[in-house]
Amino acid sequence: MEHLALVVSSVFFFVGVLGIFLPVLPSTIFVWAGIIIHQLWMAPYSVGWQFVILAGILTLLGELLDFAASYLGAKKLGATWKGALGGLIGAIVGAIFFSLPGLILGPILGAMLFEFIEQRSWRAASKAGLGAILGAIFAQGAKLAISLGLIIAFYYQL
Repeated sequence: MEHLALVVSSVFFFVGVLGIFLPVLPSTIFVWAGIIIHQLWMAPYSVGWQFVILAGILTLLGELLDFAASYLGAKKLGATWKGALGGLIGAIVGAIFFSLPGLILGPILGAMLFEFIEQRSWRAASKAGLGAILGAIFAQGAKLAISLGLIIAFYYQL
């Protein structure tokens, strides 16, 4: 029974890490779900609830960062608040409807479109788009680090 619980959790961990590269899957949420499933299934022989709660907080931070990073990246490279908002909207819409290509192109196109609406130059719009995609890439890297850190800590705690 213990091995089956570990296998099920490991499948969730695998899908979570895969979700970093296939954005239609909520990566860190799958990792957290694997931890919760193992804890519920193997309670006295699993990680404690403190670990589950800490993992939940890190998961929430990773998901919030995912949404905020395109906005912050565009802002960092000089986008107006509307251009930064366009990067955020583009990231969300792109990821939902177009998977990986949408996650890459969505922030760029969203930031650029909103900058063009603000009558900004091609150069300013391009910088906003670059900032939005750099922010999105940073967020994916951070989510990968959170996911792998949680998985390693989980196995270490067992």
